[in-house]
Amino acid sequence: MKYWLFNCNPKMWEIDEFLISGVKYSTWKINSYHKNKISKGDKGFIRVGHDKRTKKQLNGRQKLERGIYAIVDIISSPEQINDHEDEFWLIEEKKKEVTWRVRIKYLLNLIDNPVLLTELKDKKSITKSTAILKGQQTVTAEVSKSDFEIILKNCNSNISVVNLISEEEVVLQSDISRLEKKYKNAIPKVRERVSQQIERGAIAHAVKKFYNYECLLCKKIGLDPKGFLKKDNTYYIETHHFFPVANNIKGSLGINNLMTLCANHHKEIHYGMIESIDSTETHFVIKMKDTLLKLKKKIIKN
Repeated sequence: MKYWLFNCNPKMWEIDEFLISGVKYSTWKINSYHKNKISKGDKGFIRVGHDKRTKKQLNGRQKLERGIYAIVDIISSPEQINDHEDEFWLIEEKKKEVTWRVRIKYLLNLIDNPVLLTELKDKKSITKSTAILKGQQTVTAEVSKSDFEIILKNCNSNISVVNLISEEEVVLQSDISRLEKKYKNAIPKVRERVSQQIERGAIAHAVKKFYNYECLLCKKIGLDPKGFLKKDNTYYIETHHFFPVANNIKGSLGINNLMTLCANHHKEIHYGMIESIDSTETHFVIKMKDTLLKLKKKIIKN
């Protein structure tokens, strides 16, 4: 297995908008002389150098600081293709350009907490791969395993966790039963990683559609249950494991422990005063401001 740096120029491709969208797959241009070195199963990270976007391009957003914004898995061999379906290009001609590219899966999305290059430089921990700190005029660069591990450590992860996320692709409900057995006695941190994968994967998308992209709590208290409309013409909504997976309650990884919440209520249920009380066959029961609320549950059968 090899480890790769993927340089990103936000003035050409809006990495921040891509990561905020929650999309987990894209392609990435590579240097032609790396086409026989990069392989399926290699790992890498997305590095952003100086953000030179204009005020018009930023449209009120802040420029990105120099840093690492995602950990990725290479899921294909290099091939000569274009990227014509990618909506995040600022330069339209780049969509049509046929180049050597690999398909990648985003394992860790660091848009909210990037590993800043200034911090890595201050710690003097990167010792072998100078391209990480200094950058170079290239789209890809091979880095050492030790320097890749340092980057993972700085985003509170490690090789084992990254490999776990890479290997455990959760697509079907039957996959959850398999994961329940496999991680029954795992430490909370590992179970939490698996739960995050479920909340952001194919099963979560099915649950969102099943609940009509509505926040169950907003719907219960009389607020508009729909969020904003995304570029794919669906409403933004998040999934949440009602009983925390890290608590190791039987069935907590299961599909019927998933509920849909708007971003505000999702954060409030994690960090605020909303309490998860009970999950019955027909309702999620929560406590909000000393009031018990029953949120109607739809049972998703095998």
